[in-house]
Amino acid sequence: MLYLPGLLPARSWTKMMSNLNKHFGENAELDSKTQKEITDFLVQNSGDKIHSRRGDKILATIGANEEVLRISETSYFKRKHHELSSSIYKRKGIGSAANCIACHGGAEKGDFSEHNVRIPKETSAKIK
Repeated sequence: MLYLPGLLPARSWTKMMSNLNKHFGENAELDSKTQKEITDFLVQNSGDKIHSRRGDKILATIGANEEVLRISETSYFKRKHHELSSSIYKRKGIGSAANCIACHGGAEKGDFSEHNVRIPKETSAKIK
């Protein structure tokens, strides 16, 4: 899933794009022209440039000099997901807290409404 640029400040996107060879355990390196174009887009549409209700709430929980790379590490995310145990994120249908679309059906369009949350159930192994 691609995250909306407005969910993080420009400094976070800049840092993330400068370390693509170590992008969350993957090598996501790009040619310099493409990397610059994507970085410019992310910065121009970042949460501190383009304001939205949710983006502003997330940014309010990030320190002025923090370069947060994971939305799931923000106080906003933790507060919104406090009732979920860490084992839920380990379910096969979810995998990690970064997989928003596993529970939020409209996440790819920026819809994280609590009314549309469907947490995948744990599937039990079949007994043979």
